[in-house]
Amino acid sequence: MSEEIPIVKKEENTLNKITDLATTITIGGIVLYQMGWVYWTNYFSVLDIDASFIEMPFEKFITTTWYLSLFVFFCFLAGVIEVLNKKGNDLDASSAIFGVSVAITMILSTYMSDILFISILSGLLLFFILHMYLSSKYNIEQKTVNKSKFIYGVLVIMYFLCFLVYSDKAKKDANEVRKKIKNQDIEITFNNESKAKGKFVFYMNSKYFILVKNKKGKVETVVLNDSEIHHTRFIK
Repeated sequence: MSEEIPIVKKEENTLNKITDLATTITIGGIVLYQMGWVYWTNYFSVLDIDASFIEMPFEKFITTTWYLSLFVFFCFLAGVIEVLNKKGNDLDASSAIFGVSVAITMILSTYMSDILFISILSGLLLFFILHMYLSSKYNIEQKTVNKSKFIYGVLVIMYFLCFLVYSDKAKKDANEVRKKIKNQDIEITFNNESKAKGKFVFYMNSKYFILVKNKKGKVETVVLNDSEIHHTRFIK
């Protein structure tokens, strides 16, 4: 009987690892899908297209925007690895805060000028060095934070930063499309031989998204199904 116990424990450990991996993949897939939805709803919103027209398979939501989540993850990667390599259950709070602050600054660097970015990083570094120096000189007791709580906190921060990054990227991409639209005149011939002209936005899931002027002279986005159209022609 004593020889069977290690085998049972090994099987339990293997099962736990498989369960943890499956859980991680499932949660990761859900989060990536949610971030993809954030991206495309913001993208469509800038182009004045209702979100109900978003028709994409699950995998496309993930594959079109996964690199944004990877960018956020890599900004925190060094700090997380450092934490995981630490022995014990507690971390120095000042070091943890410094690492998180640097990661957040790197992510938000796209919203800053180079001078502001360098100034913030330099300020954080000087503050951290000064704090460590004073703590050492005057024997100030260092505050600690639980390792598990720190990891969970980082995951929450990453999650909300992804919302910001995905939303901003979507709006920038959509505005780039808006600029290109000016030179994308299209003439549409319908099945009943009537015609319409507008600015071509894009084509997705057998639908044309076109900017046209309504009777009041206001520009709006219309969605036309392939089944309604006989042919299209770009006007140069």
